[in-house]
Parts: sequence; structure tokens; C-alpha cells
Amino acid sequence: MKFLLSINTIKAGSGGAQRVVALIADELSNQGHDVMLVLYEPISNSDYFVNEKVQKIVLERSDSKKIKYYISKFATLRSTISKFDPDVIIPFLADQTLYVYLATRGTKYRNRIITTVRNNPRVFPKSRRLRMQNNILIALCKANFVQNNEQKEYFPKFIRKKTFVLPNPVNEELLHCERENREIKNIVTLGRLSEQKNQEMLISAFSIIANKHPNTKLTIYGKGEKQKQLENCIEKMGLSERVKLAGVTNNVKDVLIKSDLFVMTSNFEGMPNALIEAMATGLPCISTDCPTGPSDLINNKSNGLLIKMNSVDECVVAMEYMINNQFDAWKMGEKAHLFIKEHYRCENIVKRLVAFSKEYLY
Repeated sequence: MKFLLSINTIKAGSGGAQRVVALIADELSNQGHDVMLVLYEPISNSDYFVNEKVQKIVLERSDSKKIKYYISKFATLRSTISKFDPDVIIPFLADQTLYVYLATRGTKYRNRIITTVRNNPRVFPKSRRLRMQNNILIALCKANFVQNNEQKEYFPKFIRKKTFVLPNPVNEELLHCERENREIKNIVTLGRLSEQKNQEMLISAFSIIANKHPNTKLTIYGKGEKQKQLENCIEKMGLSERVKLAGVTNNVKDVLIKSDLFVMTSNFEGMPNALIEAMATGLPCISTDCPTGPSDLINNKSNGLLIKMNSVDECVVAMEYMINNQFDAWKMGEKAHLFIKEHYRCENIVKRLVAFSKEYLY
């Protein structure tokens, strides 16, 4: 089959959807399918890896609001789709869905679009107008896929009938990490520095842990609009020597292997890639039980710990438990690894994507 995937970029550190697209494109190609990636930002050396058989087309963005630019962009996208002649078109993120929908009007390709939800549809995109636009496009297109059942239940019955659940795949190399079961000192989290990820909660909880466990450190990877606010929070709490904002990493595997505990304190998620990746490496994990995703991944007190959203106290108790009960913590990590290995391997998820595409489109 021929798959056309559209997203703004696959640059490392740009977001979870970008990482997922790169994994899916690479594995589709490995399984013998023809794949084209339509991007809107220049290709760079920091892009996530996809093998050379995947075609890449860049339709660069512009700050111009002139009608001429948009006509040219949609004409180029329409021509690109026609020349490639895909069996399946999957635009990722709301703006890409609109571009592809408009570019395929009046063509046979309008019935080959599968839309997808990459975050909690109740609150993302942030703009109510964009959420409504996305929901309308999902209703108009032939099929839709989501990351978990909670997202699927958000939609009315007529959309649920054409919606299938397909979780995010994990990078295969993360399933082959060798980990030493050692004292829990290095706590880590990865994610955009944003209101959604709520790193302030984690920093507040760690300030209490830091007093009880002087050897512990917290490293926060990511970038975003809350950078300055988090820097001020760390300084105000006197944690400058114990908490580090490390920016974006291009080597998630090494970061996770060198860490002892992963904590995610999000207010909402889609299907959290960072949590999946941490669990894949066998790292003990704590997460808020936010909508949507963490409860699909963590069976509380079995392969990780779930805590209430915005509860600093529960976060402290959970971290304290992991630090003081290291044998239990590492057992949870081992079970997490086995769970991700069984349910989230990229090879199996891509096979399901192909099967669902045939079932829902043809």
C-alpha cells in the first residue's frame, strides 16, 4: 500500500506526534509499503530517523497572509498527492488535517483520509474554534483513529463507528536497554515546559523530598513557554543545586538509562510518549492519573504508581515509597517493561494500522 503522512516537522524535541510519525513512517517502509512524508519545515540533521526509502516533500511555511501564497501551497499539496497516488492519507495535528482536506476536495483522495487525535480532545487544541474545526473535519472524513478508548468515547456515536484505537508505538531500541537496579537518586521527567505538563507540582514535591533525601536530584528535560517561570520557582525554593532544567535531549535512551525514577505530573495527555518510553526501559514510574492515557499504561501499584492530579502530597508519598522500597520499585519497572513490550511494539502497531486502513477505507 501507499501511505502519505503529513505533519509540520519530524525534528527531535518538537513533540510526541512528530516522534510517532517518524516511527510509523520508518516501520511502514520496513514492512514494504511506499511512504511519503509531507513536511512544512526544512529537513535538518536533528530530525528523527526514518530510512532513506521514505520520500520527503517539504512545503515550507510562510508568514505571508497573501491569498497567492495559500493558493500556491494548496495547489502544490494537491499536485503532490495526485502524483504519489496514495491509498491512505493521514494528516497529523489540526492544521495538517485542514490543509489535506482542502487540497483533496473534488478528487478521489477525499475518501482516503484518516484523521487522528493526538491529545485529549476535550481540551486540545487550546482554541475552542480549532477544536470545533477539528471535530467537523473528523466528522467529514472517512475514518479516524485515536490513542485510547477514553478519547474514542468523547465523540458522538456516528464518529465512534468509524474510529479505531491505535496506541502510540515505542522505539524498539528502548526495549533492549540493560538496567542496573540501584539506589534511587536521579529523578527525571521529560516533556514540554507548559501548563499541561505542570512541572511546578513536581518541583514543589521534590522540595520536600530533597530535605529528607540529600543525595537525590531532579532533572527536567524539555523547552517551552514556562521556562522562565520554572527557573524562578527553582530559585525561590533554593533548589538551584538540586534541580536542573536540561533543555531538549536528542538521546532519550541514555537519559532514561542513567535515571532511577521517572515522574510525570501532567494535567492532561493524549497518550504520553515520555511515559511509554520510560516504562519501556524498565524505569520505575509515577504519573498523575490525568485524562487521557496514564491509566491505560499503569496498573497502579503493579507496574507503576498513579497519583491524583495537582496533589503535591500524593506525589511526595509516591516518590518517598519508591525511594524507600527500591526492590518494589524495580519490580514495578520490570513489569512496566514487559507490558510495553507486549502491547506497544512498533512492528505490531503498524501492522494493525495497515489492517484498520483496509477495513475502514476499502
